[in-house]
Amino acid sequence: MATGQAPGDLTVTERRQRIVALVHRLGFVQVRPLAHDLGVSEVTIRQDLRSLEECGALHRVRGGAAATSGSATPGTAVPSRRARADWADPAVGTTVAAFVRSGDVLVLDHAPGIRAVAEALVSRRDLSGVVVHTESLRALEPFAGHSDRFTVVVPTGTLDATHRVVPDRETEVDADLAVLGCAGVSVEGILARTEPEAFARRRAAFAARRGIVVVPPDAFDAPGDHLVCSLDHVDACITGQALDEAVAGPLRAAGLRIFAVT
Repeated sequence: MATGQAPGDLTVTERRQRIVALVHRLGFVQVRPLAHDLGVSEVTIRQDLRSLEECGALHRVRGGAAATSGSATPGTAVPSRRARADWADPAVGTTVAAFVRSGDVLVLDHAPGIRAVAEALVSRRDLSGVVVHTESLRALEPFAGHSDRFTVVVPTGTLDATHRVVPDRETEVDADLAVLGCAGVSVEGILARTEPEAFARRRAAFAARRGIVVVPPDAFDAPGDHLVCSLDHVDACITGQALDEAVAGPLRAAGLRIFAVT
């Protein structure tokens, strides 16, 4: 920015470049502070975030925006994120569903592949009295018409770009099992790409007595940077990727059960 140029004097392109730089440096930005710092209205910032999301530079969440998995700039698509969001493996879903018992209270994350888990749960005719808490719209449809066996609880809130309902307020859940997504797994624990994602998954993990992590096929190649929880909170890791022993060995040595469903 030129000397003496006030934030409000930035061009649209300069302002959006500034937003992208902040998002990728901080991982998460909020609308109100951005509007104040850049000298524009909150409506203008929301328009900027919408345009930047459309070109793959970030993704919007309630009250702001978070970094994508890559280092995209305006005009650059992020196909790996979209492919991961659409990923669903029926074999992974069936493996996860095998951990569920009648009468269980579940937390289903908004993870990629969670719809396959919901479909596998419904296909288990022996299950009944199961309560499902989820913020994922992807997980809802399979349960339609099965209210005699499943009670599905969805929070009130705002829908974000990942088809997740971001709750208006936190509610206490006492769950038997949490099914979580992640951006990667290390001996330190379960990882997320942004702190908002890590916070949401951390809350789910701590609300349940058992935890299962569903890992997208490419997550071991590009793990996230934000710790969700240690491996002590996870009973099993389920992935559709055949893992090299150099990757799986240290995780198993740390006590993690890994199911590579290929």
